[in-house]
Amino acid sequence: HLTNHKNILMITLGTDVGGGIIIDNNIYRGTHGFAGEVGFQFIDGNKRWGETASTKGLIELIKERNNVEISTYDILNSQDEKIIKSLDIWYKKIANGLTNFIVSFNFDAIIIGGGISESELFDLNKITDYINGFLLIPEFKHSYKLYKASMGNNAAIIGMTKIINNSID
Repeated sequence: HLTNHKNILMITLGTDVGGGIIIDNNIYRGTHGFAGEVGFQFIDGNKRWGETASTKGLIELIKERNNVEISTYDILNSQDEKIIKSLDIWYKKIANGLTNFIVSFNFDAIIIGGGISESELFDLNKITDYINGFLLIPEFKHSYKLYKASMGNNAAIIGMTKIINNSID
């Protein structure tokens, strides 16, 4: 389903937020090869997006706001209103960073990978709703599509392996 897209942002939610950028069907590496270090943008005052929007950031947010240590599986399955509110804040942080990329690069597809994205309860619709609420130009609201990485937590390593194999040929 990605064959119709040629400008793609791939992010991985894990210990931090990693990324990759494809522009006109080519990997964009930037002038010095550092492009895609998406977790280093600042969205929360003096905090990096990778600190706040990562899965680790979610667990720390829950711990800070609710004084409880809990697994991502239990967070996504929780019926506790305080946990649900914290999860909602986290989705908003993801959307905040993605919005910056949408308005900067006009990506037509954004793929989210990482272990947490494998869950059926990981809510792309909530992220999309927040993004669309942040977008001030109406045309941007229909210019992109969010996807879960079909390889989930293995998406980044499979992609890197493909790049390495292609460079050896």
